[in-house]
Amino acid sequence: MFLLSYEAYCLGITPATFEVPYSTGQHDFKFNVINQNPYETMNYVEILNNDFGDNVAFDAMTFKLPPNSIGVLSGQVLIDDSLKPGENCVRFKLTESKELRTSSIEARTAIIVKACTFVPYPGKYIEAKITQDTAVEDLPVYFSIDLENKGKSSIESCDISVKIYDSSGILVDEIYPYEELSLDSLEKTTLFLKTNMPLKGGEYKGKLLLNYDGVSDEEEFSLRVGKREVGIVDVPSTFYFKDDILTFKAKLKSFWNEQIDNIYLELSIPSLNKTLSSSVFSLNSWEEREIESIGKIQGLKEGVYKVNLTVHYDNASSSITKDVKFSIEKPKEEAVSEVQTVPLQNSNTKIPPLAIAMFTFSIIILVYVFILLRKQKDLNTSDL
Repeated sequence: MFLLSYEAYCLGITPATFEVPYSTGQHDFKFNVINQNPYETMNYVEILNNDFGDNVAFDAMTFKLPPNSIGVLSGQVLIDDSLKPGENCVRFKLTESKELRTSSIEARTAIIVKACTFVPYPGKYIEAKITQDTAVEDLPVYFSIDLENKGKSSIESCDISVKIYDSSGILVDEIYPYEELSLDSLEKTTLFLKTNMPLKGGEYKGKLLLNYDGVSDEEEFSLRVGKREVGIVDVPSTFYFKDDILTFKAKLKSFWNEQIDNIYLELSIPSLNKTLSSSVFSLNSWEEREIESIGKIQGLKEGVYKVNLTVHYDNASSSITKDVKFSIEKPKEEAVSEVQTVPLQNSNTKIPPLAIAMFTFSIIILVYVFILLRKQKDLNTSDL
């Protein structure tokens, strides 16, 4: 009843990041701004951090966007040798006007954007990014390599090769996309490649080997070839039980590119002629997760048992056999906390300010009601 909140509306801006092309000299940048607040003018700009120093300028006072309107925020940056190699940015915040308002609590719409340029490193330096398409077993794997010369010097000749290794570290494929490639400073190119042969399902490690103008570089990446399979990755060496309730678990992994549903884990103990099953669950694409379940086995004793763990999915299954120690779960020790007593003279007996205010307000209301009733009684007496 006492606090009035100010209304907040939408503020939009595009692009979120303005990429300033690198070259020495003055460059302009601009942002398209949408102010959808029907009441407030958007005209306040604040610089949050600035790698350009005095080399960036825009007149925030001239930028004024009335309610329900579209405008342009523009500025300039000077690129020279004073900038450090790498990405340089100026980040600033646009908000509604900071005029005084009458409400106790106000909400001010704000948005943060930045203008950036990349200053090339001294010499020659290639940055690579590998992107893989979705792959399934027994088919070639397609992937792309984005190459960019992030150095100031041009690269005259670059030899490229790719090697693919399986999970055991065995070389399974070699790819030589181009005999020679050249790149100017900050020039980009993309290579679209595929393996020379189909690959079985699983995870592979790739190595991108670059040799350019006497510089050798190596970039490692991973390739995933989907196979609709759920495998048991690990089983603990000890299972715990208490009051004939056994807790069993296993770490599972999906090797498929999509979610697999209706999976359950089954534990078999041949020496006890017992079988326990977990509830049904799902695994996301290439997810690895530990599954825990419980089951009752009467008269269970401590010892080492040979167990068979089987994960069932679709119309297939995967199993593992292992010797596991069954151990009685020890009761958890209860944490004992020391209770400290506070002497009465040192205890905090202060009444919160809010409670005092509420009490005072209640007394005022009661007095006011009493006065009204008294006046009404006097009026009734005078009428008589």
